[in-house]
Order: sequence, then structure tokens, then C-alpha cells
Amino acid sequence: MAAKQELAYIPDEPRLFDYLSVRQHLSFTARLYHVPDAAPKARALLTEFELLEKARQLPGQLSRGMKQKLAIACGLLHQPKVILFDEPLTGLDPHGIRRMKDTILRLGREGAAIVISSHLLHLVEEICSHLLILKQGRMVIHGTLAEVRRRFAETSPETSLEEVFFRATAPDEPPGPAPDPATRARPD
Repeated sequence: MAAKQELAYIPDEPRLFDYLSVRQHLSFTARLYHVPDAAPKARALLTEFELLEKARQLPGQLSRGMKQKLAIACGLLHQPKVILFDEPLTGLDPHGIRRMKDTILRLGREGAAIVISSHLLHLVEEICSHLLILKQGRMVIHGTLAEVRRRFAETSPETSLEEVFFRATAPDEPPGPAPDPATRARPD
């Protein structure tokens, strides 16, 4: 239970309760995680994710992006120290994408460990400090973005992350050793 208090997993497909309003989702989450002073924290998240005016709505009345924002707000309510995001920008509009990137960067600056699983390489380039590329469930390469770029740069140290990915996962590039099952990530 103590570990769950420090961890949040935010899936790419929001899992919400059909008959709980936006506000009730946050209230329920606060009770599950024993969040002290939950009301002001919930209100701040509703404001940050532009959900305040939708607080009484049910998930079926929300757009895909608003559902994603609600799932993220619920995941952040207990102020976890480790946050696992699976495709955090799915369904968000351009303003929501910018706000989400800003939120992720802020959480990192505040000391949270952020792990992002994403196929959006521009997102990875913009907000991640380290990179792990998997091929068939095995680590191909990991390190800082600069280290990974240097390894796969042919002529320029500014090789795009897209080019790095394609070179690292090319058919002739053997996958690295199998990861420890305790730390195994999803094979994307």
C-alpha cells in the first residue's frame, strides 16, 4: 500500500466510471489514497486541466481529450513521486498538449520521476532527458539523448531522434540483452 501511495500509472486509454461525475472521480480517488486536504488539490487540478466547468458532467459527456485530462488529474491528485505515462498526449488538442508537456516538465522539476512510453518522438525529444529504445521487448540502447544520438550519428551530432530510432531498430541491428523481468517495459 505504501508503494501505491508513491506511484501513479496513467494509461493511454482512460478508465473511468460511467456513473461518477468529474468531481466524484477526484473525490473517490482522494478517498482511495487518503489524500489530506483533497478539495483544494482537486480544484487546482480541475483548473489546470480545464475541467472546472465540467465538474458535474459524466464521462459519457466528455470528449476523448477531456477524459484523458480527468484520468491524469486523478493520477496526480495524491502527488506521487513516480509517474508512469503511457502516451500522455492521446486525444489532447494543441492547447492541451502544450499544457500537458508543461505539467510533465514541472513535475520533473519538483522531483517526481517521470517515465513516458510514447511513439511520439518529438515529445520524447522535447521533454525527456533519457531514452530507452526496445526492439522485440529487448533493450537496444539507453542513455541520455545526447549519448544515444552520438552512438547513432553518422555525420551529424544533431541526428534526429526519428533517424536514431530507425537505425537502432534496423533489422541488422541485434537487440540488446533481455531486460531483467522485474524491470521489463512494454515492447513498443
